Amino acid sequence: MSATVLIYSDVCGHLLFKALRRYVLFSKSVAFQVGGKKNLPYLVLYCAVLHQQTIMKIGIIGGSYNPPHIAHLIIADRFTEQMGLDKTFFVPAYRSPFKLGDDSIETTTSAQRLDMLRLALRQHPQFDAETFEVDREGVSYTIDTVHYFQAKFPYAELFLLVGGDQAAAFTKWKHWQEILRIVQLCIARRPYTISPEVEWAIAFHLSVADKLPKWIEAPVIALSSTEIRSRIVNGQSIRFLVPEAVEQYIFENGLYKNMPS
Repeated sequence: MSATVLIYSDVCGHLLFKALRRYVLFSKSVAFQVGGKKNLPYLVLYCAVLHQQTIMKIGIIGGSYNPPHIAHLIIADRFTEQMGLDKTFFVPAYRSPFKLGDDSIETTTSAQRLDMLRLALRQHPQFDAETFEVDREGVSYTIDTVHYFQAKFPYAELFLLVGGDQAAAFTKWKHWQEILRIVQLCIARRPYTISPEVEWAIAFHLSVADKLPKWIEAPVIALSSTEIRSRIVNGQSIRFLVPEAVEQYIFENGLYKNMPS
């Protein structure tokens, strides 16, 4: 029994090659406890199966979500599917460093944006909202969020999704190279909007330690939170642009209608 517990905890806590190296060091004692040396190959196989079951693939998607809309959900669904993710976390920023002069963020509270996001995500079992940036307040930097996920899921593979426009300016992000060393960068490809030559240049500049970005195939959806806010100000419909629960929340709370047009 003690050998089994040791095997389980070791696999859960280390990458497979480290675990196997340890098993080699004490293979004789372990093998005899579980029935002799002849069982050692099965022991290694059992170790590998446990390893595959415990390494999670976690997706991270940042944004203001002011408000969240269907394009956010569709692209996130493609990201989750194509990368084989176990869980995808949407991380609403408290204050984006690239939107410090944007007054639109003042039209809603961080709590309201988080409420809308949770309503938008509730029908997808692999989607969840992460409140780290909202809870800590201040300017939200991705490097801090990546470190948070690294500590929360120390043995998971982390995948960060950005849009093509964000990827083009990624070298302006705080500690961008460190981010790329920690996560697998994924870029939402929007067909016909970026040439193959530009894609190659982006991938080349955003390669760290021979790790290339991965491109996510996603449909072109000409929709933004800015457009939705503008439609509300002008008394136009936002039906089907946001989930029904989000639309209801916006109108019940009178959001955006008093913004300058």
